[in-house]
Amino acid sequence: MRIWWLAVALVGCGSVKGDDKPVDAAIDSPIAACPDMTSITSCGPACVVCSTTGDREAATCDGTACGIACQDNAPRCSDNSCSRVVFDFNSMTLEGATPRTPNGLSLAVRTFMGSPALAIDVTSLQEVSFRVPVCLSGTAPFSAKTLSAKVYFAGPPAGVDGYYVQASVPQPVSGAYVGQRALDAGIYIVYTAPLSMSTMSGATTDVTFQAGTYGGSFAGTIWFDDIKVE
Repeated sequence: MRIWWLAVALVGCGSVKGDDKPVDAAIDSPIAACPDMTSITSCGPACVVCSTTGDREAATCDGTACGIACQDNAPRCSDNSCSRVVFDFNSMTLEGATPRTPNGLSLAVRTFMGSPALAIDVTSLQEVSFRVPVCLSGTAPFSAKTLSAKVYFAGPPAGVDGYYVQASVPQPVSGAYVGQRALDAGIYIVYTAPLSMSTMSGATTDVTFQAGTYGGSFAGTIWFDDIKVE
């Protein structure tokens, strides 16, 4: 009898109700948050990467959505496109600069004194000129701004102040000149001029630079760098 009751007791000691857990129970994984919702590489709750459509634009993020601003806080042109106020050639491209005169003039970007710069090679200088586009389309008001550029004549000296650099907005015509400066070879100078000197600077499209000689010969390279409207 004792053996029979012991067997019954052992059979009744099954698993406790509720102890069993389903082996395929799903475990929710937490969703990773954006590292910085104000960053243009992880903008807003969706962690969007902000982008632009041109080198005159800069991507922005306000923590919620992407936006577009103009590089270097440049104003917008009349057609709402971005103007450009800095031509430093750090992209190793012409950044829109185009030759004007004489026919066959070639522009290049090379490294000079450790920095990319616009190079104009000449064999017998009279005058060379080129344009930089402030607005690719439309116009922008710059009459309250100042134009500046670094200029260097790399070649045989022609005496004190033997050469010149000048600018105009938008091109060399009556009322468009903004100033001329004399310089000598072998010296980096900073050319500056108020754009208000041009009667056309209230609706600017291009800035034209001219570099030439007062009569002395010159063969070498004329360098332009850090062209700015500020």
